[in-house]
Formats: sequence, structure tokens, C-alpha cells
Amino acid sequence: MATPDRATKDGYDEQIQTNHLSHFLLTKDLFPLLEQQANKEDGGDARIVNHSSEARNNTASKGLERKYFEKSNGDGNLGGDRLGIFSGPCFERYCQSKLANSVFTHALHDKLQAAHSKVKVVSAHPGGAATNLGSHLNFGTITNWLMENLLFPMVVQSSEDGTMGLLKGMMGDKDTVESGVMYGPNGMKGKAVALDPKPWEIDINAKQMLWETSEAATGVKFDVIV
Repeated sequence: MATPDRATKDGYDEQIQTNHLSHFLLTKDLFPLLEQQANKEDGGDARIVNHSSEARNNTASKGLERKYFEKSNGDGNLGGDRLGIFSGPCFERYCQSKLANSVFTHALHDKLQAAHSKVKVVSAHPGGAATNLGSHLNFGTITNWLMENLLFPMVVQSSEDGTMGLLKGMMGDKDTVESGVMYGPNGMKGKAVALDPKPWEIDINAKQMLWETSEAATGVKFDVIV
């Protein structure tokens, strides 16, 4: 989370490649097996669960930007390394990657529905969860203390509670878990519930752009064929 402006050996921002492009490629490669499982005569159940974040709602432009999903030289062309408190280019790249998880879910759901596939795709988010995701971040001694002792206790729940959206998507009753839905707290803390998408999560242009750039980056054609 909020890593420096570095490119992978493939030439893409490391947060984008780790949090989205790798998931896109894995889903494409496993899709035939998921389709086979979904069509079992004994009532097969196949799900794709993407793990997003509340950060998906915090992109600067309230939407995906193509430049984050194209090749990066890893030398400051995606904003550099300035790190603010949940702000600045390091967090912007993270927010873009987490919004991509949600937009990918909706784009894939559309394609599954159009193909009359029985495979479900859902997403989840943990809210604020007490994990080591941000343990590498350093905002200075005083700010670190204030965040750890004053801010986090107000907005962060346990890591166990943070898993509930993910568990709902993976293991919830197949008759109640709906494709195209995100499960998680309505905010930073609380029970995992079905959440209505924000406009930037279901924007048709964002879905098309993400699919096109993801295919270009991974070098594969991902057609949903049943």
C-alpha cells in the first residue's frame, strides 16, 4: 500500500500490477475451470471474489485514469513518491488499483450475464482493519503516535472483522450471494452487508478502458465464452 513510484520488470506500476493485472490474468486462465464447476449437474457453485478497499472511493478524480494502467517508466511519471496522510501520489496509485478491483468486478459481471454464465463474480472490502498493510509507512514520530493511538482506534476494526466481507463472498449461501455485488461494512467499521455501487464503479467508459488496457498489459484476450 502506498509504495514508491516504481515499475515492475514488465513496465507497469507495481501496485497496479500486483493488485489488479495479476488478478485479471489469473481469472482469465482459470475461467474455463470455473465454468466447468458452475455447470456441474449436482448444482455446482463457482465464484470469483475480488478484494477491494474503501480506498476505491478516494481517487482524486473520482474515477479510473488510463495513465495508471499503461506502461510506466517507474521514475516519477505517475506522481513520484510524495506521501501524505492518506493522500499524495503514493496513495493515489493505491486507490486506483483498489477501484480497479471493483470496476473489474462489474465489467466481468456484465460479460458473464451477457453470456448467460452461471459463474458469479463479487467483490469485498474490509473497511479499516488492524493488519500490517501500512506498517512500512512513516509519517514522522508524532504523527505516527497520534494515528496509532487516537485515529486508528476510532476507525479501525479487528482483522477478523475485516475478513467478513471476503468470507461472505466466498462462503455465503449460494442462493443469497449475488453476482456483481460488493460485500463489506458501510464505511470503515461494521457488519459486512451488500453495498450499492458508486457511479465511478460502474461507469461504462471505465469498464471498457480497464478491460482494454488489462488485455494489452497481460498480452491475452479475455473473452467470456460459455
